[in-house]
Amino acid sequence: MEATEISEPAPELTKAGKLGIALEDYEGAIEFFNKEIEIDPNYIEAYISKIYSLKKLDKYEEVLECYKEANKVNPVNIEVLTDYGITLKDLGRYNESIEIYDKIIEIDSYETKPYLYKAAALTFLNKYEEAIKIYDKLIEENSWNKKLWSS
Repeated sequence: MEATEISEPAPELTKAGKLGIALEDYEGAIEFFNKEIEIDPNYIEAYISKIYSLKKLDKYEEVLECYKEANKVNPVNIEVLTDYGITLKDLGRYNESIEIYDKIIEIDSYETKPYLYKAAALTFLNKYEEAIKIYDKLIEENSWNKKLWSS
């Protein structure tokens, strides 16, 4: 086989990994996602699925490393960045999560969820005045959006 030939198309490995997730074989799934990433290091879906599997195994240091790798591949992927920020917040790393939310806001200032997540992280840091300013701004700019306030 020539060096440029690939015996399995990269997305097929992710499909196999997702089957592993469905069977709750997270270690096996991660092996497929790692192979996928070796073949196509720019296939963001492999990173997202690997992160999910690592979380299921409570391997949070590896989760954080995988987020960093995924962000190198696509630094403006809002889905990955949002999940990264939430994970950091859940791990009590509030300042780091705020940095991620700020990055998302830079990418898309019209997206409201990062503002809400940032305000929540600020609340955990007892920075209530900053959080209230964010909430007030969101209420002012999105008072019509009942769906936003029910989430």
